[in-house]
Amino acid sequence: EDGGSAYLTTRVKTLAALKGEFGDVVHVTQGVKNGGAPGRYATEDPDRYAVLEPGRQYVVAVQSGSTAGTSGTEAWAWYAEPADRGLTGEREHWQEAIATPPATAASSTCEDVDASAG
Repeated sequence: EDGGSAYLTTRVKTLAALKGEFGDVVHVTQGVKNGGAPGRYATEDPDRYAVLEPGRQYVVAVQSGSTAGTSGTEAWAWYAEPADRGLTGEREHWQEAIATPPATAASSTCEDVDASAG
């Protein structure tokens, strides 16, 4: 914990890099909160940000940090979901997702800010 925020760093074995380069083992840090039971953690959005657990396979997108896996470095997880489709299925799914434009275009405007309020 640091200043009211809790972080969990997990040592992750890379099975395959779907995009970019990753070391054989990468330390991945996530923001977490207590999950009720001792030693258990949760996240605000478990559908897009699963807490990494030993022995399971995940697709992890890294927001920042080192993916080289060198000693003393870590990467910050931006997205983590169980790899339920298997290695080949995940690769196919994400290659298709990257190649397919979104149904609606992203807007660069910020809709939750009232510009007139100053």
